[in-house]
Amino acid sequence: MSLTLLHDSEDEIHCVMHHGVLNAKILTEIVNLSEQLFSKAPNQDYVYQLNRRVSALTLIARNNADNIIGYKLGYAISQDVFYSWLGGIHPAYRKRGIASLLIQTQHEWCAKNGFRLIRTKTLQSNAIMYALNRKFGFHVIGNDCTSPLGIKLLYSKHLISIYTP
Repeated sequence: MSLTLLHDSEDEIHCVMHHGVLNAKILTEIVNLSEQLFSKAPNQDYVYQLNRRVSALTLIARNNADNIIGYKLGYAISQDVFYSWLGGIHPAYRKRGIASLLIQTQHEWCAKNGFRLIRTKTLQSNAIMYALNRKFGFHVIGNDCTSPLGIKLLYSKHLISIYTP
């Protein structure tokens, strides 16, 4: 499924939604972009295993040239709880609302698919993600002191389900 996220004078950004296992080309694109965004990018094996999970969802944002410029990955951790794992936007495309649109798309998909809660976590020092999570209705529910990168805040958000059995 593909939808237009943003259309302005600079570019048209579209989002492609994937469920289940991603092909090698997409995995490589995600890992390559992650290496630009994070100090430690996920390896392809880990991302591949993630996408074999039940109700895995990958949102890929692409520009007019079909280059990946952002993504949002997540998966079900139970029948009604979805874990929003990892996402990022290429620096040249930041401050255009793309991350917000990916998050909104992920949350809408979760609500339509019967999830009641979304969970995520970020480094305590990541003020940008703290603000973005708060903007989208997440509340801090605890912390994780086991990460070698530092303390992580745990977030949770209740969804209003629009799913009808």
